[in-house]
Amino acid sequence: MRYHCLQILTLLVLQIYSIARATDQDFEVISDVDYGFIMGQPKIPWGEDPFLRIPGFAPVPSTAEKFTLGGVMFSRRNPSAVVNGKLVLEGDRIGGRMVKKIGPNYVILKRKHSEVELTLPPVTDDVPDGVPYEDEDEEQSQ
Repeated sequence: MRYHCLQILTLLVLQIYSIARATDQDFEVISDVDYGFIMGQPKIPWGEDPFLRIPGFAPVPSTAEKFTLGGVMFSRRNPSAVVNGKLVLEGDRIGGRMVKKIGPNYVILKRKHSEVELTLPPVTDDVPDGVPYEDEDEEQSQ
């Protein structure tokens, strides 16, 4: 930084001197700047490159946690769910996370200050409109 400041100061002094010569005015330039030091290469080594990678180091993509919610058996007293193929209750641990809450179609997993919410897809009828259910057929025939 000091090296660059001295270079800038020297350039300013040289510009003032050249302006004074161009206008034919007599200006006396007083300077105690060592031009040999400013124009020379720095003798102090820069040190290590902070952007140089250490040999053998390769960034590895983080392994994202994968949780799949297979199903929920919801009751107010004893809800349970199937996460990654395992039956879990509230308070159980799976994949380094604690089962915080089990709802009718969701499970909240917690680790320290982060939470993950797993949800089931909405239930849809696979029967097209206008096609009666089997129960409706039986009721109509009776």
